[in-house]
Parts: sequence; C-alpha cells; structure tokens
Amino acid sequence: MTFVFDYFTIAYIIIALIYLFVGIYRGFFPSLISLVSNVFFLFGAFLLCKPLANWIMTLGNLKDQVYNTVYNYICQQSPYATITIQTAQQMDMILPEVYSKLHIPSFIQGPISRYIQNMFASGLGGQEAAVYIANPLTFLFFYAVTFVGLIVIFYLILLILHVIFRKQLKSFKRTPLSRILGGTVNILNAIILIVEISFVLVNLHSNSTFTEFIDRNLWLNDPNAFTISKWFYENNFLNMIIGYFF
Repeated sequence: MTFVFDYFTIAYIIIALIYLFVGIYRGFFPSLISLVSNVFFLFGAFLLCKPLANWIMTLGNLKDQVYNTVYNYICQQSPYATITIQTAQQMDMILPEVYSKLHIPSFIQGPISRYIQNMFASGLGGQEAAVYIANPLTFLFFYAVTFVGLIVIFYLILLILHVIFRKQLKSFKRTPLSRILGGTVNILNAIILIVEISFVLVNLHSNSTFTEFIDRNLWLNDPNAFTISKWFYENNFLNMIIGYFF
C-alpha cells in the first residue's frame, strides 16, 4: 500500500498544525475546556435532537407539510414512486434506483431500508413506494435540522461564556508543560473538526456534481493508495452513529 499526499490530507495537516500552535499559545486548561465543550456539544446534540425533533413534529401540521413536500419531490424524481408495493421484496428491488435518483448518501441508505422493512413487518404493505421512503426522510429532515440548531445554540452559549470569563481564562499560568499539554489536547479538537469535514464529504459524494472530484482527490477507487483523508472518510464515526435515529 502506498501513502499518498492529496489536497485534503494536506489541508488536514495544516488544520492540525494550526490547532497545535494555538494550543501551545493558549496553554493546557483553555484547550482542555475547549475539548470538553466540543465533545459535550457534539454528543449532547446527538442525544437531545431525537426527542426534541419528535416534540417539534407534534407542533401544528409542520410534520405533514414537510412530509408532503418530500413525497411530491420523490414522485417527481422517480418513475417508481407511485407504484403500489405489496411486499418488502418488491421494495428492495426498486430502492437502489430510487436512492440513485434522489442522491441519497450511502451511509443513510441502510437505516432508511431498515425503517422500511419495519413498516412492512408492522403490516403496512399495499402503499405507494413514495410513502415508504417519504416517512423516514421526513424524520431525518427534522433530526438533521434540530441537530444543527442545537450545535449552533451550544456554540453561541460557549462564545458568551468565553466573553464573560475571558479574564479568568487568561489568568491560567502558561508554563512550558502547560503549553506542551495544550498543544496535545488541541490536536484532539483538530481531529473533531476533520471528522466533521469528512462527514460533509460523505454527504456530498452522493451528488453527481461532486462524486468524481471526491473519488479522485481522496483516491477512493484505488485500493493500493492510503491517504489520511481517505481513512477519515471510510472510518467516520458520525456516519456510524446515524443508525441511532432508527
């Protein structure tokens, strides 16, 4: 296997170096507070977004409006959308084509398929194909919007707290050991950012506009090439825990 420097790998290394020097400048405790905040906000948003989104969907007819929009879009994009499906096996036969037409990222196709299988297992056969796909996509829309909203709110709170306690943060002594530990801890903050960037690339890959660009720059079609960006792309934990929503 050959190690390759691609543009994204170089960008990731630059990000890591910037975070390293910022951590060295800030010292251990400010960097640690930043790391704990990032981890707390990320997982806190994942834990809270599902119950909060479920509550939001009960408000008025908001869920129905989103569902109807998604349903109509599916009907416009796929010729199979209005076919009545009786069994899960029939649905499995047309799903690849529907996923392709809708440009649904591969990492959420599995959870959507499992959701559809559960609908058939619950005796909900005999409906249009678009109905089975629109249901999980509607839930995913609310989960995604709520998750992003929570992240924004959390970081606004962090920014406010940083302004309030700015003097206290500057009062920490920056000894040589504190600077070394600060740089080390801040590398973890860089990794979190890199994971988030990789997560965006996974989402963009399903769009034909970006597919070839991402394949070429991350060397995804070359099994003998190893790049840092490729490793993060193929082992992105944000993709792995998306199944939590289903």
